[in-house]
Amino acid sequence: MHRFSRSKALSLLGLLLTASLALLSALPSAHAQASNPSALAPWSDSLAEYGMPSAPAMWQPSNFDVQTHTRDMENSGNAMDSFQADHGAACEAPPATHGISTWQQAVFVCHSHVMTAIKDSGYGEVVLTPDQLADWSAGPVTIGFSVSTQRTTSRDWITVDVTPFGEQLALPFDFGDVDLQGMPAHYIELNSDMCANADTKWRIVREQSGNDFGATQGEAPCFTATTGIQPSAVTRTPFELVISQSGYVFRVAGGKTLLQGNWSKPLTFSSGVVQFAHHSYNPDKCDVVALACKADTWHWSDFSISSAVPYTLLRPTDHQVVSGSGGAVNFAKGAPSGSFLKFAAIGSVQVSYDGGKTYTAAKKAPMDAGLAHEEHFTSYLTPVPAGASSVVFKLAGGWYGSAMARDFSLVSLSTDSAPTPVPPTPTNTPSPIPTNTPTLAPTPTPQQYDGPCTVLLNNQPVSGVCHGTFEPLP
Repeated sequence: MHRFSRSKALSLLGLLLTASLALLSALPSAHAQASNPSALAPWSDSLAEYGMPSAPAMWQPSNFDVQTHTRDMENSGNAMDSFQADHGAACEAPPATHGISTWQQAVFVCHSHVMTAIKDSGYGEVVLTPDQLADWSAGPVTIGFSVSTQRTTSRDWITVDVTPFGEQLALPFDFGDVDLQGMPAHYIELNSDMCANADTKWRIVREQSGNDFGATQGEAPCFTATTGIQPSAVTRTPFELVISQSGYVFRVAGGKTLLQGNWSKPLTFSSGVVQFAHHSYNPDKCDVVALACKADTWHWSDFSISSAVPYTLLRPTDHQVVSGSGGAVNFAKGAPSGSFLKFAAIGSVQVSYDGGKTYTAAKKAPMDAGLAHEEHFTSYLTPVPAGASSVVFKLAGGWYGSAMARDFSLVSLSTDSAPTPVPPTPTNTPSPIPTNTPTLAPTPTPQQYDGPCTVLLNNQPVSGVCHGTFEPLP
């Protein structure tokens, strides 16, 4: 098992961002992708369509990306720490429970709603990402969700993150030294913290470029005392997070306002991917005596975005995990133009879109290089050629253990369907052959920004990846 400090100190992003601000402001994938008010429409999903299964059933939606992570997953395969999650073996309501011990059991359906339940003696995380952008370019946007409020440990909490499309992480986590790789350069996060009396309080943080990165914007008083709503595993309380270019409001839907204020600095983006996350950091530790000190189950339903823009999200038809030396992942549809492959991995990762004939190094999502830990899982956001429906992975581990890549999705701001090609025929364990990247004139000026971008070449916009130099999409 890996051993790391619990320090919450984050490296500063100033050096990473200073030379790239002009480029970032021009990225349609990160900032202005949803600025057309005519494209905005309300979106909602109550989750009622999943019905009443006779036993807890693994949730495999088509309109959400689902990421599941534990710190030592690459060494333990399917296993996670076992515990008793809410709902009985026949989906009986809490306080009935059932035992779970694998990642496939961590996100499940009972009684027309979804549960997240994960435990790791180090750190674990579940991330749910709908295929809709929240957009406040034409006015405030309201992000709605209903969630249970009972807590059994102070080391198990939830967050709502809003991130520019081109900077989204498969696994965002703001304790960068504990696990994973930290947060994106630009984000807004709502976080369920804890009061000394074991009650919940909420706080909101946001991106900053400079010494106040991740600075707390506001913190709410204890939830029960403010609202009179008693914590419950059975009742899901509806919440609303309102974001505008100038400020924020967080409230119980139709009730008390818990947080309200103006941003300390103007936001640098006006739309973003919305991610609902469940975090678990050694939940058996007793930081608050009044709690049972056991892993929580969070109950979710009624997701909504008042001003939403759909984007393409394709999930694979087969493997959600590739380990060892590698393997293939297939999608039912070909990737539309401007697509990226989003996943989490540990170890070195190469990808091939021609059946294993040629490989290129997978591109990591934009992150703070000062928080890089090769022994942690990393979020990837790597470009995919239009029409590709199969990806072959070549993996290699290191001193920290074996390699693994998991929880794949194809994402694109384009919603145009690509033709479904016949998947290429794999070759037998080929040696890597470098891909020839065409040289476009004039040569772009190197940038410090590392991630998806669009630049002007010969007065024409060209999409690709910036990582020291510009690499166009295939």
